[in-house]
Parts: sequence; structure tokens; C-alpha cells
Amino acid sequence: MNPTVGADAGPIVLIGGYGAVGTEVGRTLAPWFPGRVLPAGRDLDRARRGAAELGGAFGGARVDVTEPGSVVRLLTEYRPAAVVLCVEPPDAEIARLCLSGGVPIVDVGASHHLLAATAALRDTAASTGARALLSVGVAPGLSNLPARRAHTEVGGADRIEITIVLGAGERHGTDAIRWTLDGLAAPVTATPARVGLPGCGVRTATRSRSPISTRCATRSAYPT
Repeated sequence: MNPTVGADAGPIVLIGGYGAVGTEVGRTLAPWFPGRVLPAGRDLDRARRGAAELGGAFGGARVDVTEPGSVVRLLTEYRPAAVVLCVEPPDAEIARLCLSGGVPIVDVGASHHLLAATAALRDTAASTGARALLSVGVAPGLSNLPARRAHTEVGGADRIEITIVLGAGERHGTDAIRWTLDGLAAPVTATPARVGLPGCGVRTATRSRSPISTRCATRSAYPT
């Protein structure tokens, strides 16, 4: 597979490009787009080290998702071919700046209110020809694809429940841990739950058995 990002020779900017997610994204993209992957973030030294590891021709760049001005400077100076959001911004302002400037974005975020705010920029994107690919993480994101396939193959379903196993031994970035804990603490507004769990309130619990262990999954407020 050899994907392309238009005919623009500009860099592919990874905002949060030296974090747990950004590092893996960079290592994946670098062979496909030699010299064009540009890690960016609040720590310029870490961004530069990440760029050196990837063999980037543009070095690293400083950008802060809480400072729209730094995003404007980044877009003006580097004229990127695409921007990948590897961290979750506070709002949809970065998406608006990119799309209004004709720069495509890929967002690994999972918070529904931010995804909805970016999706609401469709007219802005249409006016410049830019595109936004949203929720490209594992869950939500890729986990929705087999659910959609199952829905199609069985002729429709009233409800599809996705169970996710969160492993403490895996590598998770700070944002991912924060998002997970926030989701566990958020109130559930879906189907009434049936089981009272200490610290979690009343939740629906689904038991699954495997050769390794028996697990119980509780309904949470994560968007899908």
C-alpha cells in the first residue's frame, strides 16, 4: 500500500507528534512519505528529536492546541499538505483554521462533542475543497467498522453493543488515560442499567468467558 496526499510537496504535520499516539503515527507514515513527516507540539526539542528519528526534512515545529495563533503561524510557515491531530484540542478551532485554509485534517480524537463540532464545519470544508477524516482511533473508530459490517450482514439490528478490554499493561498516552477515566466517571444516559457496582453506580454488566478468564463489561458513556 502506498497512499498519497495530493500533489503538494508540503509536510504532513503531526500535532502531538512525539506522544504515544503521534510517535506510532509518525513511524507508520514516514516510509510512505519520506522526509515529509513533521512532528509538532509544545515541546520544540522533543518535536525536533522526533523529526530526526523519522528522517524528516522539515525538522520539528512548536504548536500549542490551546493557542490558535501558534496554529496560524504553523499553517502559514509550513503550508502543510495535511494535518493529523494526535492530541485532543479544547475545541474545533484548529479544525476550522485548517479547513478554511484548504488543509485536510485527520483526527484521532474520540470525544463526541468535538467530533460533532468539526462535522459542523462541512460547509467550510466544501468551500475550500478540504476534507476531514474523524475518529480514526481504535475505539471509537475502527471498532465501529465491524459493527457496521455485522449490521449489514444480518439485515439490521436494533442495538449493537461493543465491548472493549482496557489493559493496564499496554502503552497509553496521557490524553488516552484522561479520556478513559472521564468516560468511566460520566453518567450513562443510555438503556437503564441493572447492576450496582461500587464506585460506578448502577450499570448494565455483560459477562463474557474466554480460555483465559471471565470478564464483566459495564456500560459506559463513551461515544461511538
